[in-house]
Amino acid sequence: MLQPWAELDRTQFDSRPSKAGVYSIGKENSQESYVVRFQTATESDGRREAASVSGTGGLGIQKVKRTLRTLFLIIVLALLVLEWVVYVRQMRYRGRFYLAVRGCLVFCIFLALSGVRLYKGSSQTATVFVVDYSNSNEAHIGEMEEYLAEAVSHMPAGNVYGIVTFGKNTLVEQFLTSEKHYAGLMTVPEKTATNFEEAVSKALMMIPAEYSKRLVVLTDGKETRGDIRNMAQALTASRAEFLTLLFSQEEKPDAYIDSVVLPSYLYPGDKYSITVLVESNFDTEAVLALYDGSRQTAANNVHLNKGRNHSGARRRGFRG
Repeated sequence: MLQPWAELDRTQFDSRPSKAGVYSIGKENSQESYVVRFQTATESDGRREAASVSGTGGLGIQKVKRTLRTLFLIIVLALLVLEWVVYVRQMRYRGRFYLAVRGCLVFCIFLALSGVRLYKGSSQTATVFVVDYSNSNEAHIGEMEEYLAEAVSHMPAGNVYGIVTFGKNTLVEQFLTSEKHYAGLMTVPEKTATNFEEAVSKALMMIPAEYSKRLVVLTDGKETRGDIRNMAQALTASRAEFLTLLFSQEEKPDAYIDSVVLPSYLYPGDKYSITVLVESNFDTEAVLALYDGSRQTAANNVHLNKGRNHSGARRRGFRG
C-alpha cells in the first residue's frame, strides 16, 4: 500500500518484478519504496492462519466434543457407583487393594470432569527472532544480520523460524518456514521508539499451538514505549522460551517528540491548547517551536527532565 500523496506512473505496474528486493515507484519528485518477497514452498500463509482463527465452525465442533465427553464421563461415573452398590455389598472380601483401585478411578473421573489436562511437549520448535530496529540499536544492524544468517543456517531439521522487526510499531519480516535461507532484513518499522510489548505479542501470535515456542529478542534493551512486563502472563501461559541477545553501547543524549494532541476541530478565532509529549534520556533545556508550513508561529523554552515530559501552550485560531 502506497502513501496517498504518491504520484504514480501506472505503466510501472505492467511488468511484475522477477526478483525479490526493494523497488521504488512514482516520479522523480515523489518516490515510494516497496518490498517484493516470494513465498517458499514451506512458508506459512498468514491469510490462511487468520481465516482459521476467525472461523466459528471449528469452535462449534470443539464445543460438541466437550459436551459428549462430559456426558460419557458422567455415565461411566454413574455405572461405577451402581457397580459399587450392587456388587460390593454382596462380597465378603473387601480388600484394601480393591477399594484403592475404585477410589483412584473415581478420582480420575472427577479430574476429567473438571477439565484437568496433561500436556506433552512438542518435538518441533518454532523460533521467532524479534529484531530491534529502533534508532538506539541501529548501530548493531550488521551484527544482528550476521547472527540471523548463522542461526538460520544451523536450524535443526524439522524446526521452523520466523522474523519480526520492531521499533515504534512491529512488522512481520518472515512468516514461519523451514527453509534454511536468509535473505537479509527488508522491512523497516518506525525507528523513533522501542516497543517490546507489541513485538512480543505479535511474535507469540505467529506460532501455532502444535509447536514448542521460542522467542529470541535482539536488542539493546532500551524500552521507550509499552511495558514488556504486561506480556509475562502470556509468555507463561504459552510455555514459551524467552531469550535475549543484548547489544550494549554507550548511551547518547537523546530527546524526541512522542506525540502531539490537538483539538479535533476549531472555529475561526477560537482559543485552543496544544499538548506535547517529549521523551528524553537526560536533563536538558530545549525549545519547542510551532510552525505553519515553513513559518514559525510560536516558540517556548522548556526544561526537559529525564523520562516523560508534558508541555502545553494555548493559541488562537486564524479569523476568517
